[in-house]
Amino acid sequence: QYDKAIKHFKEALVIVRKLGQEGYVATSLNNIGNVYLSWGQYDKAIKYYEEALAIARKLGMEDKVATSLNNIGGVYNDWGQYDKAIKYFEEALAIDKRLGREADVAIRLSNIGMVYHSRGQYDKAIKYFEEALAIARKLGEEGSVATLLNNIGLVYDNWGQYDKAIKNYEEALAIARKLGQEGSVATCLSNIGLVYDNWGQYDKAIKNYEE
Repeated sequence: QYDKAIKHFKEALVIVRKLGQEGYVATSLNNIGNVYLSWGQYDKAIKYYEEALAIARKLGMEDKVATSLNNIGGVYNDWGQYDKAIKYFEEALAIDKRLGREADVAIRLSNIGMVYHSRGQYDKAIKYFEEALAIARKLGEEGSVATLLNNIGLVYDNWGQYDKAIKNYEEALAIARKLGQEGSVATCLSNIGLVYDNWGQYDKAIKNYEE
């Protein structure tokens, strides 16, 4: 119910502006931008994210600058404006690297990987996903590891490298089983089924789909 969400966030924005709480103003602007992004109103999302970015820069809050840059990159990616998306993601990445925020570095790398995947530049997509994966493994974030393995598997599937796709999907599946995440297990099995389907190995595809 996007219209109601916008109404409440804008009401909050008026209050924090009145109180002169600029950090919360930036948060409210980002919240409004998030709604417009979900709503598919990309131009409005950019407007609010850019305003939040300007405040974060003014306050010298580099972590929030990186978040706003990442948000803007996400809009341009959904909008299909891939060059602009990469520009903003890379600027956010540089800040997070400088701040030593490894978890956020992994997110930015993954986002850049997704843009290259959308552009069909599979070699570059794999490079960024693998770099993000190495960080997630180092940090012991098994859920993120599984997600990145799934992303890598999808790239290899689209690239027609089915053996590599299966390898990554099966590792993601093992993690999902270990964590007891049945929904993720089902997703991994479905992904494996899709690869075998594309590969023409229909008996294996059916086995995974049925499971």
